[in-house]
Amino acid sequence: MARTSLQIVSANDLLDGDTVYWGTDGGWTRTLDSAVVVDKGTAADALLEAASVDQSLVVGPHVFAVDMVNGKPVPIHIRETLRCRRVPSVRPDLA
Repeated sequence: MARTSLQIVSANDLLDGDTVYWGTDGGWTRTLDSAVVVDKGTAADALLEAASVDQSLVVGPHVFAVDMVNGKPVPIHIRETLRCRRVPSVRPDLA
């Protein structure tokens, strides 16, 4: 199975912990569809560097792999899929 070479920059909002993505407007967005999608490698490194300049709004900027499905980015790994869905990974009601 071929792996994608597309990536997105993600982080967590410092105020509420919500997942955010580096957007096409050069700022953070909560919408995956509004995130900048770049090729793996130099382009992804440059995007991560740009997103990491001001960390007064976010913590933990990182890149993750996506596939494009019907023109929209879809995370490859389960961790990012859960973060995109904003579903808690720990459920106190099941403890």
